[in-house]
Amino acid sequence: MRKKGFTLIELMVVIAIIGVLSSVLAPQIFKQINKGRQSAVVSFYNNLKTATSSYYADTEQWPATGATGIGCLTALHTMSLLF
Repeated sequence: MRKKGFTLIELMVVIAIIGVLSSVLAPQIFKQINKGRQSAVVSFYNNLKTATSSYYADTEQWPATGATGIGCLTALHTMSLLF
């Protein structure tokens, strides 16, 4: 009577194949994640540039930086920490 199941060799071959596939795909996946982060940052900076330019066009002065003098820089720094 033959037992049902997989042999140790079959399981090791499957694990080796999964390891090879993951080592090939992982760098590509991380590259795409980084591209997404970069495009989000570029979009944020473009929106910030458009908003400040529109504010200047409307009021003929640049936006105030806040009471502490670091309002926009704090927002940019916070955004850079996210990425």
